[in-house]
Amino acid sequence: MVTETKRSIALSQEFVSGSGEIVAELTPAEVPSIALEVTMLLCELASVLTLRSPKGEKIEIRLGAPGARAAVSKPVAAHWRFDLTQDQAEYLQVFLLRTVRDEMAAVNHIHLEGLAGKDDFDLTFMFQVYAPPMSPEEAAKLMGRPYY
Repeated sequence: MVTETKRSIALSQEFVSGSGEIVAELTPAEVPSIALEVTMLLCELASVLTLRSPKGEKIEIRLGAPGARAAVSKPVAAHWRFDLTQDQAEYLQVFLLRTVRDEMAAVNHIHLEGLAGKDDFDLTFMFQVYAPPMSPEEAAKLMGRPYY
């Protein structure tokens, strides 16, 4: 049974919004709580994940209707709502759980793409601690190809 909760996660950094994107920077201490809340969404133990900035801005993350594209809305000022697809929520869950496991993100940011009306809009998570970039030689080795 999905329940509406009043819980929210207070982030230490302000959100940055611009043309077609809102960015939330996550500290290593914030990632486990967000990973747990995304898991609760996917297990239908919660209906919303709310992130709050120090100034009181909110990002609500919910699961969208099955088969629907990811959607973004801004019902009131300083309040964004993202209805993610099942695939996006599962990707976010796995990425965050791996970040907890490895004690660092695999990359410095990830984008969750959606539509705000007819316009593209991204929810971007930036990570303060992340793995160093892979060299071309390492990438070629992982792909089983020679590096020239």
